[in-house]
Amino acid sequence: DLTSPATGIFMRRFAADGTPLEAQVQLATGSRRIPQVARAPSGDFVVAWYDLGPGTQHPLVGRKFRADGTAATPVLALDDGQVQTGLPTYGLAMDAQGRFYAAWSDGHADPSQIGVVLRGFEADGTPRGAGVVVNTTTTGNQWMPALAATPAGHLSLAWGNYNDLFGPRFVSARRYGLLDAGGLRVDTAAGASSNGNGVFEIGESADFRPTWRNNSAQALAIDGALVLSGPPPG
Repeated sequence: DLTSPATGIFMRRFAADGTPLEAQVQLATGSRRIPQVARAPSGDFVVAWYDLGPGTQHPLVGRKFRADGTAATPVLALDDGQVQTGLPTYGLAMDAQGRFYAAWSDGHADPSQIGVVLRGFEADGTPRGAGVVVNTTTTGNQWMPALAATPAGHLSLAWGNYNDLFGPRFVSARRYGLLDAGGLRVDTAAGASSNGNGVFEIGESADFRPTWRNNSAQALAIDGALVLSGPPPG
């Protein structure tokens, strides 16, 4: 009985030696399936699952927990509201900053059949924009994504390509990063208090132009502080 309170998603935490840390905890009731867990080095973790209720809409949801097992967020919608068709498959990953990522098979992702969509979330569960279609091959089905993250948040994503049951099959992969520092230019143009020679000299007021490369497939905000040291002694 998929409507029974005894049916749903459960979790249980264990120590490194396999000793249970607590009794099992029920996270959701009813026709929920295919749970996955992703963990940060701090011990924080996120649990995700599909809601396989009646009809063709199978929302992918998740919830983040602290290392002690207490909930850090409510249940969150991980997909962005599209209809999930075909085999409901997805990947889940988490980095050392507590950000987490989901990739899923989506029936509206590309103009053919099923595509793969990637979406990132901040540590507090706030989405980092809408999902991004990752597959460039749009013939047939792209599904069964597998996702991994480095502590810094660089992602590796792989998925299967299936034209039909008897057609060509192969595996594709893509890598995503965050911000890579590109360089820093100073004193780029002559002005009233600078000579434009590309060197920040004593007594000058000059421009600073840092550059970054955004490898994340998401819009990212940049902030920071400029710290200058004084001139050398003498």
